[in-house]
Amino acid sequence: MKFNLPIEPEAMDNNELRVGNVYKCKGGGKTSFWVVINFDDRSVQLIGINRDGIITSASAYGRHAF
Repeated sequence: MKFNLPIEPEAMDNNELRVGNVYKCKGGGKTSFWVVINFDDRSVQLIGINRDGIITSASAYGRHAF
């Protein structure tokens, strides 16, 4: 699977967490962006993609981080 991203995706301007939101990855490595794929009351599940739109990782963070 490959994602077609705009040249420079940005997180949504509002603070509303939604499936499909794209956030820049803080830090180095092979992951450039996080895409929200699911969330609940406590956590947010994400897939990491590189600048070419290729999936490179998956992770979950506490919802408080968003």
